[in-house]
Amino acid sequence: GEEGGLGWNCRRSAGELTAQLLALAAAMRASGLAALLAASAACLPESGGANTSNVSQFETPGIKACLPESGGAGTSSTGQLETAGIKVLGVGLSRTATQSLALALIRLGYKTLHAEGFHPEMPMGRGSSLRVVVTSAAMEYFETDNLEALAPALQLVREMGIDALVDIPWSACSEALVRAYPDAKVIVTVRDSAEKWYRSYWEHFRWASIFPPGLVHSFIKYWRVVANKTGCGYVTRWPPLLPTQQERATCLRAYDRHVEHLRRIVPPGNLLVFNVKEGWQPLCQFLGVQVPNATFPRSDAYSFLHWHGDAFTFVTVFYLVHAALVAVTLLCLRACLNRRARREALRLQRKAE
Repeated sequence: GEEGGLGWNCRRSAGELTAQLLALAAAMRASGLAALLAASAACLPESGGANTSNVSQFETPGIKACLPESGGAGTSSTGQLETAGIKVLGVGLSRTATQSLALALIRLGYKTLHAEGFHPEMPMGRGSSLRVVVTSAAMEYFETDNLEALAPALQLVREMGIDALVDIPWSACSEALVRAYPDAKVIVTVRDSAEKWYRSYWEHFRWASIFPPGLVHSFIKYWRVVANKTGCGYVTRWPPLLPTQQERATCLRAYDRHVEHLRRIVPPGNLLVFNVKEGWQPLCQFLGVQVPNATFPRSDAYSFLHWHGDAFTFVTVFYLVHAALVAVTLLCLRACLNRRARREALRLQRKAE
């Protein structure tokens, strides 16, 4: 192991049994019975849960994660990620009413994770490491296109009992998730048109463009990576510039391409292309649940970001604000230098007297 010689896992194949027994004996000699019991407890499933066998646990310092049979961390004997538990994949692009879909799924009884767990109306992820784990795993996936990069996030999702995933980063790796969860119901939320989606997407993500690359929070970097992965990276570039016709057309094509690609790879019986304006009926029919006696939820918790100005106005205001800040800074610097010069002149005058 990495610390104290206690790194071991719970593989149960007959070929490894002898090696495990020898490792246990060595651990007892090296670290004592108490440390051995602590390591053993880390590899035992929790009692009373619905899924109490072959459940992966997070790695902790000095104790490797318990692994499923004959596989790596978070993998099955076939080398695929464990797929138990996820029932719904909401993989419409951001700004296609994914928040409303997530709230609807919660109303229907699904334990739903919207995006990385930041949504103020959805408690999932608060007070846990979920946000950090999901964001970091997604960044690694975007760099490598390897589904195994998502293993830590999907492992934590399983441990928390989450059975529905909606919005980014899940929509950005939708093809991989569709392969990993072949029995999941796939919902692709859409807007009335690609143009309406584009306007909303740009109004939301453009705020990442006001921060210089060297001074941004890690989540702004994440936004930029997601925008690039979507095909609309120019929206978050710094400094902001007016989009070219080609850039705008590329972003619009990305929206249509995303929907059409999912139509091709998902079996028709597992796919719903859904506009939330359609309400409960198509969603509930698709999921095989009863229509609730409640209004379909409509939410945009981040509407405060949507200053409804066009691209030219946004870019113009950006540069005017920055120019004003530079001017104020220079005026303050000039005032300070003048004040210092007057003090120095007064000091020399007094010294001469």
